[in-house]
Amino acid sequence: MCRPACSDGHCLLLPFLLLLLRWSPQVQEMYAAALADDPNAFAYDGVYESMQQEKAAPKAQDKVVRQPKYIANLLEQAQQRKREQDITNERRLVRCWLCAAVDLAG
Repeated sequence: MCRPACSDGHCLLLPFLLLLLRWSPQVQEMYAAALADDPNAFAYDGVYESMQQEKAAPKAQDKVVRQPKYIANLLEQAQQRKREQDITNERRLVRCWLCAAVDLAG
């Protein structure tokens, strides 16, 4: 909040505004009628803050719900490459053993 508020939520600036508007009784009557109809008629800070919270709420939910788009796919591909490398290394070992066995026999 840019302005201090009292415990019941009304802005401390309202009495000052009433002093400024004393020169016009018609404006004072309109002001009093508006407050009588709706006590939050001049609660601009509260309305503004609620609007800002409404804007921030979807962004906060996106951060909570959002999952990485590519990480799962990259991890899966890395595991597949690791399996293929293991298979390739096993084939190389088998070839070396066969070559060694042929050399020893031969």
